[in-house]
Amino acid sequence: MVKQGIAKCVHSLFFSTKLDSFTAILVYVDDIIIATADQREITSMRNLLSSHFKLRELDDLKYFIGLEIACSQHGIAISQRKFTVDLLAEYGLTGAKPISTPIVPNH
Repeated sequence: MVKQGIAKCVHSLFFSTKLDSFTAILVYVDDIIIATADQREITSMRNLLSSHFKLRELDDLKYFIGLEIACSQHGIAISQRKFTVDLLAEYGLTGAKPISTPIVPNH
């Protein structure tokens, strides 16, 4: 259980819990994602980070480490469609047709 206001980390995922809010900060090389439902917490984190680092604000999140992120009023969808299409194009397999796996299932 996480105590109120104490941030913990798992490699490059940092999170903080307060009475009624949860904030996650994901860091990958020089990219940072701040995720929370509390707009004031996002502003606070931006101010804190910008006091130590030079930040560049980008548009809404669309891609992150090979993941395609789509946000709507129904929620967030994450896929690797773009990564898969790029990988197929790199190896000249964009016209390839799917086949069943040539192995006995449950073997």
